[in-house]
Amino acid sequence: MTNAHSRSVFDVDSLAGLRDELRLQAHLFKAEMADRWNEAEARWHDIEDEVLAVRAAAGKSRAELGAAASLTAEVLRKTYRDLREAVRAL
Repeated sequence: MTNAHSRSVFDVDSLAGLRDELRLQAHLFKAEMADRWNEAEARWHDIEDEVLAVRAAAGKSRAELGAAASLTAEVLRKTYRDLREAVRAL
């Protein structure tokens, strides 16, 4: 086997190993992103529920309900930003 031939076989083996590693990382990233997206969706539904509660609650203070909705919205906003940064880091 010539030196050039053995080097090209080594390069292919090296590339195959890198490919396998990246495929695994992509799979794990995809699963992590799905989990994070599902958490964000749950928070989104919490916000929707809080908005409905604000509309339906006549006796509660608007300030109390608004503060709760704002806190939930801020957590969701941070989650969306984190997801966006994770995608950009690819």
